[in-house]
Amino acid sequence: MRTIENIEPWIWILIVFLMIFLGISIVILSLFLGTLGTAGVIKGTAMADDAAEDGKPLSFGEIFKAIKPYYWKVLLLNLGLRILGFVAFLILAIPIVLFAVCTCFLGLFLLIPIGWFIEVMIIFTTIAIIEEDKDIFEGISRAWQVITRKIGYVLVMFLILGIGQLIVSLIIALPLIIVPIPLLINLFATGFQSASIGLFLSIIMLLALLPFLLFLGGIVKAYVLASWTLTYRALVGEDALKPIVLNPEAEDQTLDDLQEV
Repeated sequence: MRTIENIEPWIWILIVFLMIFLGISIVILSLFLGTLGTAGVIKGTAMADDAAEDGKPLSFGEIFKAIKPYYWKVLLLNLGLRILGFVAFLILAIPIVLFAVCTCFLGLFLLIPIGWFIEVMIIFTTIAIIEEDKDIFEGISRAWQVITRKIGYVLVMFLILGIGQLIVSLIIALPLIIVPIPLLINLFATGFQSASIGLFLSIIMLLALLPFLLFLGGIVKAYVLASWTLTYRALVGEDALKPIVLNPEAEDQTLDDLQEV
């Protein structure tokens, strides 16, 4: 009977390469599909918001056709953010750990607002690229402009969506509590001598629950992104409705002349 110790080294090497290939494939696939989903939700929300109340429902084909001009820009943005995030992690990981230890981990709370701001910047940049046909750097500039001008509204909306998303996500994750139960029963029943059957059942339960949890999590994420899209449109719309004065001095002079008449 072949045991783990008797497995040839080349088999282990092959397994490692297969795992690396599988991991890279999943990352690439998630990047493309995630970008497609994000762009689709943003554009679909905007199209639905612009559509007439008695208009026909939007089809996936219409949304897919509408996001084609922006897809590669959003994909490039997401790819750049992942690379930048990886580099930032390599540079800042040790300083952040030292900072957390020196402040008894209380300093980590200071990073929360920074993380919130970066998250909203990414969302608004993506929306600006799709909604206003901006390039990446123009989208970043536009997102900064909208956020800084309407920081109060953005903060309130972030608290509402952030807390709501956290609560719903915790509720969705509740079924995961039952996953380790077979493993624990197996361990206690065998006096912590064996856990193979319980581990197998726990893995099966996890694999069975995972698709449903991912599906529900995707719905929540899509709802939050749609809410941010409508918020962005409302904030930009308020700016568009404001009167534009090309020459304030000339306008003041005209008013004075009218008053004299």
